[in-house]
Amino acid sequence: MDLEMKWDNEHRNTPWRVWRIGCPSRIIDTRTGETIGYKLPECGHKDTVICEVDSEI
Repeated sequence: MDLEMKWDNEHRNTPWRVWRIGCPSRIIDTRTGETIGYKLPECGHKDTVICEVDSEI
């Protein structure tokens, strides 16, 4: 959250804003029950904004 606030303040005069912050959820193999990866939650506002997510977790 500290990084988001710092970045948002430094980019105040640009079209880029932090819209949401989400915690990654586990992707589970339903056959084995093992965690096979992580995924950020969907943006949920595709009709309002263009959401971009980090490709690194």
